[in-house]
Amino acid sequence: MRAALPRAKSIVPAAKVVSSVGARLQIPLHHIEACYIRSHFSTMDVGAIESPRPDELLYALVVSTGSRIHERLGGLRANAISVGDGQR
Repeated sequence: MRAALPRAKSIVPAAKVVSSVGARLQIPLHHIEACYIRSHFSTMDVGAIESPRPDELLYALVVSTGSRIHERLGGLRANAISVGDGQR
């Protein structure tokens, strides 16, 4: 994933869930270059009906093309990324 996205410096958010069949997963999202960009804090709800079964594993990869619509958290803006260390 990192080789395909050379500007990706931020951490890769992840979620691990142990649940029953048909449960929905909340996959976290944030900015690709800096994890403190709060306008990009979001989640994607993912589910698969009647799966995974006991001998299966569900793997979900979620990407987005921008920030939340009408974001209201304030803080560091995407156009203010200056350090390039994956945080700021």
